[in-house]
Amino acid sequence: MTDNIKRITVDLIKNYKTKKFKDALVQADILSKHKIKNKQINFICGELFLSFRLYKKALFSLAYSIKLDPNFYMAYKLLGITEYSLGNFNKALKIYNAAKKLNNLDADLFFNIAKSYSDLGKYDLSIKNYIKSLKLDPNNKETKINLIKSLTFFKPKDHLGNEIIKLDLSLYNLILHFSFSKTLDNSTLKTYLKKNFDIIKTKIDNLDFDTTQIFRNNHDPLDCPRYHTAFNTYNIIPKNCFSCFKVQVNVFNVVDLIKLHFLFDNITFVKNIKKCMVEKRKDIDGNYKGFIYCKTVDEAETLKVQIEQLINKSLKIDHKTIVKRGCSEFTLKYPDYKITDSKSKSFFKYNDEWQKKENIINEFYPKNISSELNPHDTLKGNSLNDMITIKNWINYAESINDYSFKKLT
Repeated sequence: MTDNIKRITVDLIKNYKTKKFKDALVQADILSKHKIKNKQINFICGELFLSFRLYKKALFSLAYSIKLDPNFYMAYKLLGITEYSLGNFNKALKIYNAAKKLNNLDADLFFNIAKSYSDLGKYDLSIKNYIKSLKLDPNNKETKINLIKSLTFFKPKDHLGNEIIKLDLSLYNLILHFSFSKTLDNSTLKTYLKKNFDIIKTKIDNLDFDTTQIFRNNHDPLDCPRYHTAFNTYNIIPKNCFSCFKVQVNVFNVVDLIKLHFLFDNITFVKNIKKCMVEKRKDIDGNYKGFIYCKTVDEAETLKVQIEQLINKSLKIDHKTIVKRGCSEFTLKYPDYKITDSKSKSFFKYNDEWQKKENIINEFYPKNISSELNPHDTLKGNSLNDMITIKNWINYAESINDYSFKKLT
């Protein structure tokens, strides 16, 4: 090792320990090219590359670290995370299984295994590994939340000795008798919610699950985090967002939002992604909203008419239904983006010069476009995820002095 390389190595360790990670990244980039025969240095380089989403460089450094020490558990673990981040879920699982032979008492390892199975659509195996993770770390919030979300896609035949699954299955077995030919009234909804809240009372008090949206997904998932990263980084609207149209239903109190959720849960003949939510974004109008995602404005206009008819027949609530394009944040930056009429002179089109910048962002999100992704449709029916979210909606309503919820509590 030359004196110059020794100096760079010392600087790397110093910057790494003092959390000057951007400076350390510069040294890691230099050292990785010299194949330093030190497992810890290669591990640090790999960890830095991974944290900055430089996945291919991370693969090299972490694999070389393992070559220097075939029993280096943490290097296996980070290598698995890197393959997972690249969307190579099956490769990640093979590496995790090798890591498990070295250490089968790491809750985080089973958490990562569960995530890989989840993205492969193998929810039964995913749930089993979340359970293993929780047995090793019973109070881990993120694991509990992921398990709760997984149960919206798959229901085990029994509770597998886990209280969260037991609770979810109890709620799933509660049926709200919804009919398109009969109005969903407050009395029926109040009785149903009371049964749910009585079951979950005191059992989730220690779980800070702050979700504010309930989805009914299909197997064509949204990729909004990647799109918003492109927008926030470069002020560009990604190409896919130009074919994103929504039927937006605005309601004016939390009781009607809850009713709208149950309508969306029952319109299974509409396969589009649906969600209900409370609005917490600044500068965005409206507190309570439902959305149905479409790929063309014609599809959205047709669905708008159908949804209007169903709301008027089954809910009879005060509401406003519109067709809108993409996300509200985009319209704040580019006002013409909100125009849905393609024949309008102001109809906003994709700028082909944005593609290069969008490609840069895509390199940091390879998992999101992986061919191995195999998401399933959300299950129809009740879940712990839904009930926690509805409780959060009620808390939000109280915070903005919407006391309509007292009709249901």
